[in-house]
Amino acid sequence: MALYIKQTFDTVGIETKEDGVEYLWVRIKGKANKDDILLGVCYRPPNQEEEVVNLFYKQLCNVSRSSALVLVGDFNLPDICWELSTAEKRQSRTFLECMEDNFLSQLVGEPTRGRTILDLLFANRDGLVGDVVVGGRLGQSDHEIIEFSIFGEIRRDTNVIHPRVLRELADELVKLFSIIYHQSWFTGEVPDDWKLDNVTPIHKKGGREDPGLHGQPQQMSNSSSISHFLLLPLADTRQLQLLHFCLFLGISLAALLGNGLIISAVACGHQLHTPMFFFLLNLALTDLGSICTTVPKAMHNSLWDTRHISYTGCAAQVFLFFFFFGAEYSFLTIMCYDRYVSICKPLHYGTLLGSRACAHMAAAAWASAFLYSLLHTANTFSLPLCHGNALGQFFCEIPQILKLSCSKSYLRELGLLAVSACLLFGCFVFIVFSYVQIFRVVLRIPSEQGRHKAFSTCLPHLAVVSLFLSTSTFAYLKPPSISSPSLDLALSVLYSVVSPALNPLIYSLRNQELKAAVWRLMTGWFQKH
Repeated sequence: MALYIKQTFDTVGIETKEDGVEYLWVRIKGKANKDDILLGVCYRPPNQEEEVVNLFYKQLCNVSRSSALVLVGDFNLPDICWELSTAEKRQSRTFLECMEDNFLSQLVGEPTRGRTILDLLFANRDGLVGDVVVGGRLGQSDHEIIEFSIFGEIRRDTNVIHPRVLRELADELVKLFSIIYHQSWFTGEVPDDWKLDNVTPIHKKGGREDPGLHGQPQQMSNSSSISHFLLLPLADTRQLQLLHFCLFLGISLAALLGNGLIISAVACGHQLHTPMFFFLLNLALTDLGSICTTVPKAMHNSLWDTRHISYTGCAAQVFLFFFFFGAEYSFLTIMCYDRYVSICKPLHYGTLLGSRACAHMAAAAWASAFLYSLLHTANTFSLPLCHGNALGQFFCEIPQILKLSCSKSYLRELGLLAVSACLLFGCFVFIVFSYVQIFRVVLRIPSEQGRHKAFSTCLPHLAVVSLFLSTSTFAYLKPPSISSPSLDLALSVLYSVVSPALNPLIYSLRNQELKAAVWRLMTGWFQKH
């Protein structure tokens, strides 16, 4: 068995023993204790004499004394469906004795069985016994198990590894094995489905020449061959997955209720047919759309313990997320202009913000968001993807997809993102300038009641803008030194899930007209029923 290895990693040595045992050592950077980890790819030839097999395990036990070794092999682990006296079980037990108690395991389906979903799981040698399931059957000989054996933490004299270290190391290994097709020792065909997952077993056919030493690595087929992406799981245990499902369900129901009440109150309440509430209705629509774009798929994956999203589903999610994101930012900018005119130029309010002007601004906001989203989505999904299909986010977003693109092919999308950033910054400058003018005018109002009324109309919008900009800006522009998967996940949940759910509450806290309209709507509905 051979595994593709990313070209940028340093090959420490390649060695082939007379007994047919083949080694490839690759040194990679691990997050565990910020030091190197030695990755070993080992091949055990099948159907060898018992003496050769014993020699192999003797060598395996010798190298396993390394304190920083990750061993990858094609060994079948035992489970309850195998006979107690089979040679396979005896060999597997010998292998387990060599690698101590800590390892990561991953199931891989054979080509004849069709496609098998791959997903990292954490287990020890006792917990895995009896838990190997392929095609609804246990312990059949028509499957393989790829073992990630971890023999201790870096710089520590111990054979027991903390689960946190396992998870951190697994994060690094997933990135490595998602691009393992770049260099290989094989001349046979590999199923396309296997090329797209985190780990790809390659059964050697033919010579031993390593193309990685004599030629350029082959490039992965472009994005048109990818049928699905793997999203970042919200949790790695079943209990936490169900907790995340319930949490997201509660947030989505709260967002649906709050934004739905605002939309209904503004649409049904004639006293709220003003520019401010018209734009608020549109903002509530963008919040609902944003929640419905990311949360349902995350809930589905948590409930059914999966990570998959189809290629078209990912493209649709990127398009809708950018569409509602752009529309929300546009309406927040327009609402800032509405507050500026109402406070700084009240005599011109009816002229500058008439019904026709409001309709034109709303149409421009939706149309610009549509074009903005269409441009980015079409450009992103036309890029060739060379680094697998694993995304480091719980929903599809462009920065994560760009990480999978080939060498410099992502530069054109970065150019579009730079232009978009300039436009967003221009809107931000306009918002800041408008509020500076608003506060200057409000502070000149002689009566305290007048100042309080002016602030009550501005503060909810200012709070929503601050929450929206602070979370999204920090998520994408935070220093790399403080970046981590858990922090990235928390920030993405804040700006894509929590913020749209909180906006209705923020707007209704200090707006007496809106609260009265919602109350009339609810009491009228209860009276009818």
